[in-house]
This record gives sequence, structure tokens and C-alpha cells, in this order.
Amino acid sequence: MSIFEHDKEKEEKKFRKAERECGREKGLQQGLQEGLKEGLKEGLQQGRMEERKSLLALIAKMSAGGDADQIATLYDPEVMNAMQEKYGIR
Repeated sequence: MSIFEHDKEKEEKKFRKAERECGREKGLQQGLQEGLKEGLKEGLQQGRMEERKSLLALIAKMSAGGDADQIATLYDPEVMNAMQEKYGIR
């Protein structure tokens, strides 16, 4: 093997290694972005489910506690906060 062939082979190995590193980095970035999107989606779904459970628990306690007439006004943040505090639901 001549020096020229040896240098050419060495350069090709460097190039392939650089290409692998570049591809790996792109793959990591893409995977991270997809993971963040999926995590956000799952987090939002869990948050919505917890909010529903909390609201249903509040409505049940309000009904049992004699505040059923206030249920229709829970859209008002002040009423919602007051009822959550009164019934210990946060």
C-alpha cells in the first residue's frame, strides 16, 4: 500500500466517522423534539383528567354540603376559589 493510498483510506475513515457523528446528533435532536412534544401532550391530558376529577369531587361535596345552588356559578373564578377553599379541594 502506497502512502497516497494509506492517506486516502485514513481520510475516508475520518469522513465516515464525521458523517456518523453528524447523523447521530441529528437523530438525537429529532428524538428530543419528538419526546418533548409527546411529553407535553401526555402532561396536558393528565392535567385535564386531574382537573375533571377535582371538579367532580367539588360538585359532589357542594351537593352534599347544601351548596348545590352555587354549582351553576362555578364558571366565576371567585366562586370557584371560594368553594374549593370551603370544601378543601385544590
